[in-house]
Amino acid sequence: MLAGTLLATSFALGRIALRIRSRRWFVGRSTEVQFWRGLRRLPRSFLVDVHAVVMRDPCAARMHGLVAGEFLATLVLSLLVYVAGITDAGLCWGLLVTLAVMGLGASLVAWRRISRPAGRLSRGAFERLPFSLFAFLAAAGRRATTVP
Repeated sequence: MLAGTLLATSFALGRIALRIRSRRWFVGRSTEVQFWRGLRRLPRSFLVDVHAVVMRDPCAARMHGLVAGEFLATLVLSLLVYVAGITDAGLCWGLLVTLAVMGLGASLVAWRRISRPAGRLSRGAFERLPFSLFAFLAAAGRRATTVP
């Protein structure tokens, strides 16, 4: 129950942080926005354009697939296990498998960011990314092993 409460609290805090950061969007000149057209373009803008950039580097493509894909799968499974309280053994094993694959991707992120950072990589807040991924893995994995 504590893990579900912590997960729900982290989502609430994330919404607060998003609201604070989104206020920056309203600074400056306003412009006409076609909301529905922009909303229809969002999947193409994100899924196609971002992945076109990621695919330029084969190492980044493998890392991105392992981390981003498994993070989304882990997030959905974590919500089902911790917030909804579904403690099916198959669901918990699926969570552990997604965590293991995500751990492989997080190791690639750490290797890329720490051991041989490319000059084109940002040296800012993304330097914390490997540590954040491993913290997420540890928290979700610790709880997943205790669910029957």
